[in-house]
Amino acid sequence: MLANRRYVTNFLRVLFLPTAYYTQAALWRPLRRMKPELESDKMLKALLSEWRPTATLPPRFSESVWRQIEAGGQSATLWQIARAWIDRSLARPAVAFAYCALLIGTGIGLGSWRGQEQTANTQAQLQARYVQAISPYHKAHH
Repeated sequence: MLANRRYVTNFLRVLFLPTAYYTQAALWRPLRRMKPELESDKMLKALLSEWRPTATLPPRFSESVWRQIEAGGQSATLWQIARAWIDRSLARPAVAFAYCALLIGTGIGLGSWRGQEQTANTQAQLQARYVQAISPYHKAHH
């Protein structure tokens, strides 16, 4: 039961708020099992720990980094605050379920309302056509 809740929660995160934190791989994270560490994995780890990058940084890299750090100290916009709040809220399964239920209920309600409106218009048109078919000299009520 708990695993199903994780899948639903992760699915809703990916579906409604795709961010850098949530990827499609996160959906299947609970399925992965730890495998025993192999000898080749140990050798690979040792090789990677010894490796040092030799690439040079692009021009004005440190200036760009400092500019980004200074910009990071500015206050967040209303959109960023709202997005963070939604991220935190939808992380809880109960809230995510309620959100989905609200969207589905709203869609059903609006669809029903629109359908009744169209049915009433169609019925009025058919009544007018029927009256004209019986009495061609009768004026239509438009």
